[in-house]
Amino acid sequence: MAETSIINILTYKLPFELANQIYKEYQNRLKEIDYFVYELDHYSGLAEDIKTVHLMLALSIFQKRVISNLDAATKFYGNVTSLSEAETIQIGGYKLTGDERNKLLNVVLSFRKLMGKFSTPEYVFDYLETKDFLRNLMKLKKDLEDADTSKDETQGSNKDSTREEDLPF
Repeated sequence: MAETSIINILTYKLPFELANQIYKEYQNRLKEIDYFVYELDHYSGLAEDIKTVHLMLALSIFQKRVISNLDAATKFYGNVTSLSEAETIQIGGYKLTGDERNKLLNVVLSFRKLMGKFSTPEYVFDYLETKDFLRNLMKLKKDLEDADTSKDETQGSNKDSTREEDLPF
């Protein structure tokens, strides 16, 4: 059985236009990443973690195209309802109610919790160009390695205490 791509999992049940936009951006950036990692020495340190790089790319695009918009909608709803007596915001035929806002907020908070569980700081997703994304991942990898090194120095060299599933790399 073929492995399902993370981008397909993330875009499942999204509107076609949005899913298509996310998928195309993912494919374009994936080509760039593979070129940078395998052809340029500066990024070659990420080659051993290429699956993780691909996963992080998918998550970053999903965060940029979906999660950030949901977060903005919840903040907008909060601002409007706190400055007026409105309980519902109507945009075209769509009505954003308090219950809907709470559902959107739950999705945003769940995504943030997931990123926190895997020690993924927000700066990783703050990029315009693919090179910037790779630099952010290299910084994250170095930060995690430095944290492991200082942890080992303070607690002795017991690397067996770190579980593989706890680290994104």
